[in-house]
Amino acid sequence: MKIRKLLISLLLASATLACSTACNPASEGLLYSLSSDKTYYILEDLGFCTDKDIVIPSTFNKLPVKKIDDWAFRNHDGFHSVTIPDSVTRIGAYVFSDSSLASIKIPNSVTYIDAGAFYNCDKLTSIQIPNSVIGINGWTFYDCDSLTSIELPDSVTFISGANAFYDCDNLTSVKFSNTITSIEDGTFANCDGLTSIVIPASVTYMGRNPFGGCSALKSIVVEKGNTTYHSAENCIIETTSKTLIAGCNNSTIPADGSVTTIEEAAFSGCQDLTSLVIPEGVTSIRSYAFSSCTSLTSMVIPNGVISLEAFTFGECSGLTSIVIPESVRFIAGRTFYLCPNLTSITFQGTKAQWEKIWKESFWDSDIGIYTVHCTDGDIQKE
Repeated sequence: MKIRKLLISLLLASATLACSTACNPASEGLLYSLSSDKTYYILEDLGFCTDKDIVIPSTFNKLPVKKIDDWAFRNHDGFHSVTIPDSVTRIGAYVFSDSSLASIKIPNSVTYIDAGAFYNCDKLTSIQIPNSVIGINGWTFYDCDSLTSIELPDSVTFISGANAFYDCDNLTSVKFSNTITSIEDGTFANCDGLTSIVIPASVTYMGRNPFGGCSALKSIVVEKGNTTYHSAENCIIETTSKTLIAGCNNSTIPADGSVTTIEEAAFSGCQDLTSLVIPEGVTSIRSYAFSSCTSLTSMVIPNGVISLEAFTFGECSGLTSIVIPESVRFIAGRTFYLCPNLTSITFQGTKAQWEKIWKESFWDSDIGIYTVHCTDGDIQKE
């Protein structure tokens, strides 16, 4: 009886292997190169392969295929899917960038995906990141317009490099791993489909502008227990430095003294933001802070702010009036870039004080015919 069971098991295993080989044969015509130590092969290019569903073999010339090299499938059209064998441990930079890739199977053997691997893969609708990958690198999924959701396994502890998911227009759902510690600059910038985001308690570093330009974002929450950041009234705040990292269309800046700095591009692209009160105590507003807030009609800068940085209100096409305190000593070039409807500037000081403010070239070149209202009279745009 035991011998019979063993024979049946062997027959089933052989049948499964035969079916796998027949139904899913390795693609031919792919181009390889031998590693410098001559122990494994690297997939270099699509070569002469014309398969629509590419299956990369686990071995070539009796040696394992361990890496897909940088740019290997870049700019190649005509194929639909790629199956990667479990012999591969690394996917190189910009491997599938600007290609026709729509579906991919990544094995648990892969621990590293280099920068830009799926850059501008506009046909890629979904991807399952295996729980062997420890990090997501910059530009990895940049401009993947068809990608609708992403779930990072608990093995992923960091998103390094800028713009990992930048401009993924149809991305509506993001689930971070519970172990992630860092999110870099512009990671989800310009993801117009995102409406809400939850930052895990494990995150200890967030770069500038992680959600800038997310025009539909209405809810931002930091999980309780985070020792570096907290959320309040739909704002992410770095607790110790009192820096507002990111806001959204439904944000209210806390007036309890927990915010003294508004970070670069913190509200950039919040197109449904119609009004916002910057409370007293805020002394620094960094560049691009309110850029492309097209529905914002007026703004009052609190006393204590010393400078208005470049593009702070860039492309705020609905802005008609602004109040500037007498504490301001510097206005950078392009502060009001493409604000054609800005006609009223109220300065809370005298005309002499206004003239003493250091104003860089082109600070007012892209706005309407404005009047500066000072405490002792008006100044017309020259």
